[in-house]
Amino acid sequence: MPSPRAKREWKRRVAAEYGSAGIAAQALHWMIQAGFPEDIIRIAMRVVGDELDHARLSHETLCSIGGKNEAIPFDASRAAFPTHPKGILFSLADSMVRNFCFGETFAVPLFRKMRDNATHPQA
Repeated sequence: MPSPRAKREWKRRVAAEYGSAGIAAQALHWMIQAGFPEDIIRIAMRVVGDELDHARLSHETLCSIGGKNEAIPFDASRAAFPTHPKGILFSLADSMVRNFCFGETFAVPLFRKMRDNATHPQA
C-alpha cells in the first residue's frame, strides 16, 4: 500500500502541473497579444495541452494509489503572474526564463529520479 507521503507528493504534482498549464496559457496569451507568428503560437498551445496532460496523468497516478477522493490544494496565484510595468514582452521574457528555462530544466531530472525509485506501475 502506498504511503501517505506518496499521496502527498502526487497531490503536489497534480497542482504543480495544473499551475504550469496556467503559466503556459498566460505566456500563450501574451504571445497572441504581441503578435507572435502562428507557428510559435501553435507550439505554445501544444505546451498548454502537454501540461494539462501531465496534470491528468498525475491525478490518475494519485487515484491508482488510493487518492481518488483526496482534495488537491491549489493556489491559483501560482498559475499566473502580473504583467510587469515594462509590458508584456518583458513579462513574457521573464516568464520564459523563470518557468521554462529554469523550472522545466530542473523538473525533468527530478521526475526521472522519482520514476527510477517508484515501485507502483502507474508512476
